Amino acid sequence: GTTDWVRWEIRPWLNRAGEIGGLIMFIEVITQWKQAELALKQAEAALAKANEELEIKVKKRTTKLKQAIKTLKTEIVERKQAQAAVKNTEQMYRQILDAITDMVLVKEPDSRIVWANKACRDYYNMTNEELGGLIDVPFNRLDYTQQYIKDDAHVFNTGETLIIPEEPITRHDGEVKLFNTIKSAIFNSEGQVILTVGASRDISDRLTAQRDRQQAQEELQESYNLLRSVIESTPDTVFVKDLEGRLVMLNSSGVRLLG
Repeated sequence: GTTDWVRWEIRPWLNRAGEIGGLIMFIEVITQWKQAELALKQAEAALAKANEELEIKVKKRTTKLKQAIKTLKTEIVERKQAQAAVKNTEQMYRQILDAITDMVLVKEPDSRIVWANKACRDYYNMTNEELGGLIDVPFNRLDYTQQYIKDDAHVFNTGETLIIPEEPITRHDGEVKLFNTIKSAIFNSEGQVILTVGASRDISDRLTAQRDRQQAQEELQESYNLLRSVIESTPDTVFVKDLEGRLVMLNSSGVRLLG
């Protein structure tokens, strides 16, 4: 029941007279060759199909890759834009803080300086590069520095704003001025304190004026008391009237005289 493939060829044979005397038949079994040819065609068809499927997959993956690259490029552009916006905002805020006359100082959890505005840098006569990483300026008094560290720790540990009505700060030339300072916490997205910012306003002139005014009032009161004592001790009658003629002051001698 086996089927073979054969290839055959018929040729005439000629006698001496040159006439066809019969036929010669050549038969060759080509089953193996035919099977190999069929297997090759099947393999070629399978390869073509595989190549087609592979091409489809490659196209799909290429499309996805192109989409991913496009998305990545968009994200990169958006990220750069966001970074530029953050940088511009940061520069704007720094310019604003540099424009105010109050001293602004930003510190890390260990009280080390991160950034200072222009007023602060001018007061210390130091750059941000020189101030960065310091706990305090080297020319300040140790007890002042220790109090700053204590105040910073309170804000870091509690997250509460600390108002310091009056604190001394040493200038670069050694002069000590008094400042009203407010220290506040800066939180991250998780609500943890990551920095503190202190804003200090010079109140030296105001305090001096208040003290001068208080001293003047005290001196005036002393002068008034002295004058009152002199008026009360004189045997003469002394009285004072306002512009409408009303009596506003009468010493003891006057009271005894008028009954």
